[in-house]
Amino acid sequence: MSILLKDKNCRIASLDIHSPLYLRSCGDSHCGGDIGELYPLIERAQGAGFKLIQFTPIQDTGLNQSPYSGISIFSYNPIHLSVERLPQSDRIKWIKDEYLKRNACQRDHIDYGSLYNYKIEVLAALFDDTDGVINFDDIERNVLAYALFVVLREQFRLSWDQWPKEFRQGNVTQILVNHPELHRAVSFVLFSQATLERQWQEAADFADQHNIEFVFDKPIYPEADSAEVWSNQSLFYLEPDGSPKFVSGCNHPGDPFGPQQWGHAVYRFMEKPDKVIQYFVESIRHLSKISKVIRLDHTLALIWKYYIIDPATGLGKHHRAMGRKLFVALKKSFPDVFFIAEDVGYISESEVDAPLRRLGIPGMRCLQWLDIKKYHQVARYPKLCLAMTSNHDLPSFPAWWSGLSESAKKGYFGQIRGHGQSAGEVIRLVFDSPARIASITLRDIIGDNRPYNMPGQIDPSFWLLQSPVSTEQIDFTAISEIIAESGRK
Repeated sequence: MSILLKDKNCRIASLDIHSPLYLRSCGDSHCGGDIGELYPLIERAQGAGFKLIQFTPIQDTGLNQSPYSGISIFSYNPIHLSVERLPQSDRIKWIKDEYLKRNACQRDHIDYGSLYNYKIEVLAALFDDTDGVINFDDIERNVLAYALFVVLREQFRLSWDQWPKEFRQGNVTQILVNHPELHRAVSFVLFSQATLERQWQEAADFADQHNIEFVFDKPIYPEADSAEVWSNQSLFYLEPDGSPKFVSGCNHPGDPFGPQQWGHAVYRFMEKPDKVIQYFVESIRHLSKISKVIRLDHTLALIWKYYIIDPATGLGKHHRAMGRKLFVALKKSFPDVFFIAEDVGYISESEVDAPLRRLGIPGMRCLQWLDIKKYHQVARYPKLCLAMTSNHDLPSFPAWWSGLSESAKKGYFGQIRGHGQSAGEVIRLVFDSPARIASITLRDIIGDNRPYNMPGQIDPSFWLLQSPVSTEQIDFTAISEIIAESGRK
């Protein structure tokens, strides 16, 4: 059970690192961070007073660099594999040497495709040293569906709605019965997943020994071309041929990012609420094997209203969502899990804030939305919330602060009591707030002002940044003092 559930009066500091890929250590030689890079970070984070380390989704996304474009939430991304924490056979050492010969490590970002394929090659070498036999009867259905989907997608090299009819139906059991020639390839994917799950669990156990918990992110929607949609077609808005009838997005007149079309498949929330809830329960059960603190992405579309877009015309419309029904089911099913609702945006007090309060689920507050009182008045943040200086979709705090007008800065300075007027004191203001959880990103701490992602926009550098400094070189002194003085240590 999370410390957040054990002690409801605790005040906690959270470190948002976005992804293991962002991390760099002095011994890093793989051109990208991985699960192994978490160990030195955990030790440094504990020394600074952090109790939580937060990630974007860790699901497999194939060669898509966005962590929100998953093949399945019931998976772990092979790109996070720590090669150094595997048995070091001669073949694995050779694969590593050849990879490093072909790839000169960048100082500012990773080569996602090369790194992903390298990790798959290493896993294949490790798998070849086993007997290759896995009993499919012991595998949870959604995990098995993911493994078979990966194999079939590699075989056909098309989106699943273009596969031959026998495979397009998503009948996992029947396909495996009819095609034993696929069993070894499916076993490899399952072996890889077991290896990754073990590494994640070991890292989480190490974190627990240092009084730190991981925060995992549950994306609201899967990709249309994913194992989740393929093996659960009746849950989504699809045409008879399997192509998307509607896709995801958002649209609010006051949204600073403007109208967005994300393109994910959308659950049939209102037509099949019980089955959608069951599916969410199954996905949370998978995530909670490693983490007991889970952030639910885009809560507005779960509890208030969701936006669906006709991909042919680009026109969208809002629909009423499920209200509190999903959250009641999740809290009942997972009494030992602490949920955080990603509700940052232009939302409704009656439709979102009040229901979340009644359910005891914290929403989020960020001072960067300064033109709305509920976000600007940091000292008045509710106790039941996560207050953050920034996140993966926002500018780093230093970048945002440097572009702020003097009058806007004065609005924050006016809330500070007993301290000077500086950007550091505004960060202190967030950590001094009543919020139960106060979060800062690693980018904020090291002053990395490059945009990590920007909603609704596409850039080849998004999601691929790597820290300009190693974990061992990061100066946690200032944030450690803030954490201690705010009573969050």
